[in-house]
Amino acid sequence: MSKSQSVKIRFLGTSHGLPEKDRFCSSAIVESGGERYMIDAGAPVVALCVREGIDPQFIRACFVTHMHGDHANGLLELGDYINYFRNSGPAPAFFLPEQAGVDAMTAWIKVVGGGIRRLPEIRVYGAGQVFSEEGFSLEARPSDHLRGRPAYSFAVTAGQKRILFSGDISGDMTEFLAHALKEKWDAVVVEAAHNDLDVSAEKLRGLDTGLLIVNHFSPKRNGEKFEILRSRVPFACELARDGSVFEL
Repeated sequence: MSKSQSVKIRFLGTSHGLPEKDRFCSSAIVESGGERYMIDAGAPVVALCVREGIDPQFIRACFVTHMHGDHANGLLELGDYINYFRNSGPAPAFFLPEQAGVDAMTAWIKVVGGGIRRLPEIRVYGAGQVFSEEGFSLEARPSDHLRGRPAYSFAVTAGQKRILFSGDISGDMTEFLAHALKEKWDAVVVEAAHNDLDVSAEKLRGLDTGLLIVNHFSPKRNGEKFEILRSRVPFACELARDGSVFEL
């Protein structure tokens, strides 16, 4: 299968800040060209990978939009798993937006693993091109979700497909929309924990995309508002649930 033929977005966890009965914290995988790339690593990411039939040690790379626990707590178990069980071949690379996260992850792997066996590569990244190899690249774009700490949206090129992951953004989506509206996308994944979908519909309808996927969904805030959003946008619109797979 060629790298241009099949691109999938597989959602492991789709909840907002806290897990719910049927939703765990944020994590998704882009599958392209026989490789898997993780976007965010909310807990319990190792268990969710196993549930989906994915061996975490063979994920090519993991990218974290920002260092809030619901997007990053799974890094600790994931790093420990790879350190303990990885037997051969290159370990996945981890890309975190803060050096403190790199230091904490390294220390945690060391202490719970009884030492370092196969420490994965853990890097800090900033705005701009973060990762690029044949068939996959990722660019980080600043998000106004946090004040005084880095947070990013991710523009992904997978095969011939373009995907935008919002990460967590502000309620008015100002910084996100400033770049999102300027390009054409095969899919846009937008969070729904910090904005009201009925209000956001008028802003999101300006996107040039074939598919809008609502992730990081907060039922208490949005309830039935997803259906309002879907009725108002001129492209396909789907609500991500844990285990949802979208093929582009």
